[in-house]
Amino acid sequence: MVCAGLELVKGQGFEGLIVFPSTCNPYFYPWILGALFFIFTMVLYYKDQEKLPKADLISCLGVSSIAIVFLSVILTLINATISGEIVPALDQTNFLRIIAFAIVFIGIWFMKK
Repeated sequence: MVCAGLELVKGQGFEGLIVFPSTCNPYFYPWILGALFFIFTMVLYYKDQEKLPKADLISCLGVSSIAIVFLSVILTLINATISGEIVPALDQTNFLRIIAFAIVFIGIWFMKK
């Protein structure tokens, strides 16, 4: 699939630039959020490991899931009009996948306590 040029987002401002990668690849922001999830988890885990002799990976996964859910909600609220149709930065299908993924880790985290 060939991605259209940036002339489609001309005059859209910041929202157009944020939404533009989603028009080329709908999985762009889920991959970015997945990378941020991994980074948040590892940073929290290693900070926890410095303080305690045995770090808790499950709690780090749960806290990172909450952060990713908030970021994905923000991305679903950013919309731009490209070629006459309203395009969100993160579409509803990918948002629901992220929510389901996060609920699993948050549920395991709460059941562990």
